[in-house]
Amino acid sequence: VTPDPVTGSQVRGTDCPFDDRTIFVAIASYRDFQCRYTVESIFNRAKNPHRIRIGVVDQIVDGEDEVCNEPIEPCDQKPDQALCKYQDQIDLYKMEAR
Repeated sequence: VTPDPVTGSQVRGTDCPFDDRTIFVAIASYRDFQCRYTVESIFNRAKNPHRIRIGVVDQIVDGEDEVCNEPIEPCDQKPDQALCKYQDQIDLYKMEAR
């Protein structure tokens, strides 16, 4: 993203070049076993997945629920999964569901 030449902040709105624009997706998840499939789907359906940023608040019970940003299969076995390729574009805040 192009920084503003005066303030150094990120340029937004119509002043931001079209190819630098991003989409932020916020997900609130309560013990949702399908959350990671939703994240996979977001990246897989995007025309420009490198321009997507996802923030997740994931309420889970440790040992019982899957974490939303955990790949469906291990990355060393299936590295083409979106949860592997775009893991640095997912911010997760995990909190206890009980």
